[in-house]
Amino acid sequence: MPETFNIPLDAQQISDTLAKVHGADSVPTVGSENMVESGGLSSYLESFRAGTGWGTWDDLSHTVSTPLVATGRTRITIDGAGSTTYTAQNPQGADPLWDTVNDLIMPENNGDGMVLRIDFKCTANSQNSYMDLELDISASKDGSIKVLLDTIPFLKSSGTEMRFTRTYFIYSRSTFAANGGALFMDPSDSGATVTAYDFDVQIGRFHKAT
Repeated sequence: MPETFNIPLDAQQISDTLAKVHGADSVPTVGSENMVESGGLSSYLESFRAGTGWGTWDDLSHTVSTPLVATGRTRITIDGAGSTTYTAQNPQGADPLWDTVNDLIMPENNGDGMVLRIDFKCTANSQNSYMDLELDISASKDGSIKVLLDTIPFLKSSGTEMRFTRTYFIYSRSTFAANGGALFMDPSDSGATVTAYDFDVQIGRFHKAT
């Protein structure tokens, strides 16, 4: 059992204590004393939580029987129609972080910070080939503004399934917020033919710009 203490308090001390519990400051500052769940601290922290969130979108269009085949720069489409799509934790009041109609990452603000994860399976027609994974934020999605460029090597033998999970820190500035970002795969430099399927994209926003 925890120890108990009898501390005598006069009426004013009791009144002051209750005021600190129930009269919490609306916006905590360095000098704030009244920061209890019943008032300002709870509301203040809740405003931060509302700015964060995440979602996962599972593609149903590109399966092992209907794959996305790329010999050159090819846009990745993820329709969100798969069974593991989950968007209930999307940032409150924001549009979905992944636009399933236009296949775009959609930041809400200039200055948002996000984590991007993409999962997929693929085969290549030659061993020791590779492809580039791109995030393109240009208006026309012509490759003129690539804010992410990752070369992915294919080390298994020709025709052997490979599984990839790639995670990136990304952030938005005005161009990204205005245009959205599209994902591309491009094996053209290696001359490989890449057959890809079972795409999933997860996007989490950990910072909402002010």
